Amino acid sequence: MPARLQEIRGSRETSESVFLSPFPVDSVARWYRSRFDALGWEIVGDVTAPDGTVTLHIAREGPPLWVIIRTPPDQPGTEFSVIGAAPDTTAGPES
Repeated sequence: MPARLQEIRGSRETSESVFLSPFPVDSVARWYRSRFDALGWEIVGDVTAPDGTVTLHIAREGPPLWVIIRTPPDQPGTEFSVIGAAPDTTAGPES
């Protein structure tokens, strides 16, 4: 899926990459659904908001991912964010 990186944001808990694609929201969402399925990820949440924003919650062993796909307010195409939860590196071994 052709897209251009717009911004990278992060915190101790998450990392977010924001992209812009020339394709419509439904095409980007369809591509992500098929791609994650092919890679063995499970889509545990797939919600379309009244404004057309699609939020995918994807999981497998390890930290989950979220993909938020929306129409940007001031430009053509689709903006989408890929958000990953950072692994907990402070947890010690179980006793």
